[in-house]
Amino acid sequence: MTKLAQSKRPKWTGIGQVFGRQPASERTARSLVAKESPPVRAAPQRGSDGDDVPAWPDVGKAPHEGEASSGGDDEHRSEVLGMARQGGLNSAGSIFNQALRFGITFLLALLLGPSGAGLYYQSFAFLAFLSLVASGGATLTLTRYVAVHRADRDDGALRGTLRLGLITPTLIATGIGAVLYLFAPWLARAAFEDPRLVLLLRLVAFALPATAYTDAALSATQGFKTMKPYALINLFFEPACRVLLTVAFLLVGWGLTGVMVALVVTNLTSAVLASVALRRLVGKLTVPPRYNVREIFAFSTFSWFTKLAGNGLIWADTILLSIYAGAADVGVYTVATRLTLLATVFVDPV
Repeated sequence: MTKLAQSKRPKWTGIGQVFGRQPASERTARSLVAKESPPVRAAPQRGSDGDDVPAWPDVGKAPHEGEASSGGDDEHRSEVLGMARQGGLNSAGSIFNQALRFGITFLLALLLGPSGAGLYYQSFAFLAFLSLVASGGATLTLTRYVAVHRADRDDGALRGTLRLGLITPTLIATGIGAVLYLFAPWLARAAFEDPRLVLLLRLVAFALPATAYTDAALSATQGFKTMKPYALINLFFEPACRVLLTVAFLLVGWGLTGVMVALVVTNLTSAVLASVALRRLVGKLTVPPRYNVREIFAFSTFSWFTKLAGNGLIWADTILLSIYAGAADVGVYTVATRLTLLATVFVDPV
């Protein structure tokens, strides 16, 4: 009886018996055996030709990794295709834009003569140069910081950046336009010695705020990783509308004034279209705006000097020539230099 009781007694005693735990020596032995034993793998399967097909070593992870890699490749491929499509749209728009600008230059020289074409391009040079002064720093700033704030999902900073970037150049252009409107008689008679420029410069002053706003708004749309608004409005709509209105106003006998009115109407319409396009991309932002004034204006000042030094000189020469030469000479010079601008057809889209 005593031997039977001793045979039924468990092999471990003490506190381990109460809680059902094995001694440390037995647990260590079991862990060593578990480490030395090889992992259990799936049995090989027979293929159709009778050979063994090895099982996948880690069935749980491999499909997910493959799916992630496939998804990354698809995303990269879609981005490349998107860049190619938008680059093609920009190239087509640039060719269309330069072709119509080239055509309207020769049309004005043919119908208005060198003097009339020279007066038009004197006024247009003021519009292009002053709009660059007003909005040159805002264009690159809006494109950069709109993209940055969208990537950070910071709607407050996005809203503040859009307000600063759109309102500031528009107000500056309005102030410059008011000064130009008031001093147009003096500029026309004292600086250029041609009273016919008074009305033309005042029409430029009226179109200047809309032009600066359009440049800023279309630059902001590029921060949304799309070039469609910029290409469709700036490269397709503006030159086409200007040519159609110019031809129509010349046919009804409005002359040079009609050409400038066509320019003003086109720029005002483009400003409305740019505002609508930007509104659709932004959507409705309900968060309060947050203004990073110091950071934005620091970058804007640097980019303003860059744009002014790069693009401002294109029109500054026309203004300087207008001071020392007559309108006819300016017209001949504009027709000649327009040929060199055709090279930008392949540079601007890039």
